[in-house]
Amino acid sequence: MKVNFILTAIVFFCVSASVISQKLIDDTKVIKVLMFENEHKDKKKIINQTARIKYKLRSDSKRVYKGTLEDIKEGLMVVDGQVILFNDCSMIAGRVFSEELLIGGVCSGIGLTTIIFGAALAGNIIVGGTIVAGGLAALIAGIVMVTKVKRFNLDKGWVVHSAEIIYNAAE
Repeated sequence: MKVNFILTAIVFFCVSASVISQKLIDDTKVIKVLMFENEHKDKKKIINQTARIKYKLRSDSKRVYKGTLEDIKEGLMVVDGQVILFNDCSMIAGRVFSEELLIGGVCSGIGLTTIIFGAALAGNIIVGGTIVAGGLAALIAGIVMVTKVKRFNLDKGWVVHSAEIIYNAAE
């Protein structure tokens, strides 16, 4: 009787392990991005597809164009239905994804939590007011970091090209 139980348990674990490890669907995502590189500063920044961007053309350097980045291909980008070559741009600006975005989100969360905690201590005006003021400063700094727009001057060391980020959330 014990042998049947042990054999059944072994078969159950083997079958359940193989079922769990099977890949049911291919959940691979591909995100097209603008990759900005500055070799002198050794920096790399990215702006993803569907982002709001601003850009200047070399032919009309006084006017700043704005739009939504609809598609990114080799050597060009499509903004609001218009095809713009990278070589025609003198400046591209937009929200970049970097460490600063993560730090800004953390600062915003800490600031909001601190404001709530300080308001709970409002009975003691000095302590509660100081905590609320510190939380407000952290919240404002976090919001500034999250909403900051980075400008890439393509005539001063920045190079732009298309790239893709491929990842699988299930792995």
